[in-house]
Amino acid sequence: VVLAGLVTEIYITSAVRENHISNLKQHLEDKIGLISKDISFTESNLDGFCREIKEEIHARVTIVGNDGRVIGDSDHEAATMDNHASRTEILQADSLKSGMVIRFSDTLKYDFLYVARKITHGGVDECFIRLAVPLQDIDRSVNILRMKIILVVMIVLLVTWGVSVWQTDHLRRLLKQITDFSRS
Repeated sequence: VVLAGLVTEIYITSAVRENHISNLKQHLEDKIGLISKDISFTESNLDGFCREIKEEIHARVTIVGNDGRVIGDSDHEAATMDNHASRTEILQADSLKSGMVIRFSDTLKYDFLYVARKITHGGVDECFIRLAVPLQDIDRSVNILRMKIILVVMIVLLVTWGVSVWQTDHLRRLLKQITDFSRS
């Protein structure tokens, strides 16, 4: 029962986490589609635009040029940031139009979901828009689910133990009666 509970807990919590992340990825891609309609690519620095958008969508916003140069970011000054051409999500978006990766943030000490999408206007590749959100809330809800599963398994184990003790005692008493009857 413990092994079955453990396997169930691992399977359910990983499936729930993957489902949450998949839904969040789709949600972020939809937001990127909406954001891309409002961008003016004539500006050389889009930090202010990214900060405004971050306030509305509650996600870090980064705009990356086709060459990998960051031209706008909601959390840092774009001019001081490294080239993003080799980032996994940007490479995926370059070849597949959309990319996603989960990376651990050494600064904030938890996982972030990065979703990037290639933006094209009039058949011309303009840039990449990347959104990043922490996975703390998803991990917190998965941990709550994990605790609930463990609690249910413990309750089932206790009930099973109680029933087995009762059944064993009942069988012991019946056996004693049979033994007493056969002796008499």
